[in-house]
Amino acid sequence: MTEEGIGKNFRSAYYETLGFRENEKSISQLENQLKADLIDLPRLKAFCLKNSLPALYRPLVWKILLGAVPCHQDPETQKYVRDQKIEQFQDLKHSLSVLNAVHIPPPASYRVTGGSPISPIENLVYMYGLEKGRFSEIKRDSSLRKSLHDVAKVFLDCIDGDEMEIYFCFLGFTAIINSIREHTKEMLEELMSYLIQKENVLYCHLSTLGVLQQIPCKRWFFECFLNEFPLPEIEIIWDRLIGGSYSVLIYIAISLILHRKRALLMSKSIVQALKLFDQLLGSDASIVLKQGLELWEHSGSALVPGNSKIKNKTY
Repeated sequence: MTEEGIGKNFRSAYYETLGFRENEKSISQLENQLKADLIDLPRLKAFCLKNSLPALYRPLVWKILLGAVPCHQDPETQKYVRDQKIEQFQDLKHSLSVLNAVHIPPPASYRVTGGSPISPIENLVYMYGLEKGRFSEIKRDSSLRKSLHDVAKVFLDCIDGDEMEIYFCFLGFTAIINSIREHTKEMLEELMSYLIQKENVLYCHLSTLGVLQQIPCKRWFFECFLNEFPLPEIEIIWDRLIGGSYSVLIYIAISLILHRKRALLMSKSIVQALKLFDQLLGSDASIVLKQGLELWEHSGSALVPGNSKIKNKTY
């Protein structure tokens, strides 16, 4: 083998360890996009729809598409935008302190007034609540608070940035979740339409048992599958969401149902059927995700938004 061939194989293996799943041409395209003076957001979103982001570049791409950092690369613009966001972020912290809702001393500890210390994750959640006028609702609703807490934790785990950048990534993603909630009815209709057309025997059986309306699809959509898949799979799903496609959730939900198809067809009661959805995927998570993405791509949603009732939305 020539030195050039050895070099290519080494680079391919190296890219694989960094999370790349595409060929070197795709990698080069992404690198060139990120080096541009003005990053083309539609092109970057299109890349996210066609590819799973390499682990090396995922934090930066998420920051750009979620609005945590600007798409303009010149230092002056970068500094101006960052200064504005820091000011907004610090204002939120100060407002929380003034409201006596959350006491924010120097970084080490966070404490609810009169209560026990809270984590930086919870602090992000309360800041979001204050900015969006949902602070009282979040303090009152433990289920909502936990849901937002889980989302914030993903960004703390995945984003190699400071607290301000993580907050704005979290803020951008909550906008996606809110939009998903607005389209839940259409998403459920498309899911049922698929089952009727492609899996009619299963659909009729579940309908007879009265299971269809009890499958936790709404929860899956609202949580963006946070409690169904491990973090590596969540990152891949969220690449597509951040890229602008909500319809990917429909086909991953279909894949979750089809993964239990045989057991569902054998179930004799609604209780027996629903118990199947309480089982964790375990080592099958990557298989279920792969099938869901293949169904989604086959539907045309990845490249031709008009083929789906749920448009690939930008925000």
